[in-house]
Amino acid sequence: MGESTAIGQDGCVPDHVPARLVKQFDFRYAPEVAADPWRYFAEAREGEPIFWTPANGGHWVVSGAQVVDEVFRRHEL
Repeated sequence: MGESTAIGQDGCVPDHVPARLVKQFDFRYAPEVAADPWRYFAEAREGEPIFWTPANGGHWVVSGAQVVDEVFRRHEL
């Protein structure tokens, strides 16, 4: 196959995603969200403004208004 590398039980990380851009982020099921959602999202915004999470089948997470705007304008990147 060679298209993805397994990471934990939550999902996979595609081979083209650098390890520095992988972060565990589960806004649906993490108990930390229920306990303090504002803190959970603030911690997620620390570091890179765009990262991959293997949670919930794997997906990109984009944070920050300027970065979200740029992603919508330049989605081909």
